Amino acid sequence: MKKILIIFVVLFAINARAQTNTPDTNHRESIPEIGALKDSDTIVRISVERNAEFPGGTDRFFSFIRKNLTYPSESHDKGIQGDVIVSFTVSPDGSLTNIAIKQGLAPDLDAEALKVVRLSPKWTPAMQNNKKVAVKFTVPVTFKLN
Repeated sequence: MKKILIIFVVLFAINARAQTNTPDTNHRESIPEIGALKDSDTIVRISVERNAEFPGGTDRFFSFIRKNLTYPSESHDKGIQGDVIVSFTVSPDGSLTNIAIKQGLAPDLDAEALKVVRLSPKWTPAMQNNKKVAVKFTVPVTFKLN
């Protein structure tokens, strides 16, 4: 019975504290937006009204990747295949920044995936409240043996 009483008191205290912590609307910039991440000094959104787009659309982006991708001979000879997961931010000016490997496959395949994503031309930036904003993407770069 004593344990139940202690649990009840702790839960009551947590609930009471949660109800008294109201956000400071004068410092709205310090409160992260829903669907947004803080990336250095820039808010990077993961959900926006109009998403960023590669020139010509998603299919053209993956065509661009396939066209510019070179299968590294070392991994090819070893029979290594699969997806390298790459993340990047499309900046408000449409350039790609913060390009990084989220899930690698082999060092030479990872380097090739980064190289080809870095070759991308500028994208049409994302829009939120009629303003160009940064948005984060995560895409697979597929290496498949024929």
